[in-house]
Amino acid sequence: MFSGLVPRDGKLPQNTYLSVFEDKSSPRPGTDEVYFAPSKQQGTVELPPKIRTVGRSIPVPLDLMLMLIGGIILVMRWKRRQGELKNRA
Repeated sequence: MFSGLVPRDGKLPQNTYLSVFEDKSSPRPGTDEVYFAPSKQQGTVELPPKIRTVGRSIPVPLDLMLMLIGGIILVMRWKRRQGELKNRA
């Protein structure tokens, strides 16, 4: 149905143009019919680039983190106690 709209090689002719309808009213009043009129300004419209930021989260179980922190604290206390015992002797 739409196969004839885009050339097979994907390249458009040099004189190709696209009409743009910019709707900046939000919310729409809804009191009248839609009306189209040519703009007094017939220049080129450059749309801003769409930037898509993709974040990647790494799930870490909270209980695992607490166990690791607790283990590190226990090892540090054990090492300190071993050093204190050697100093007493």
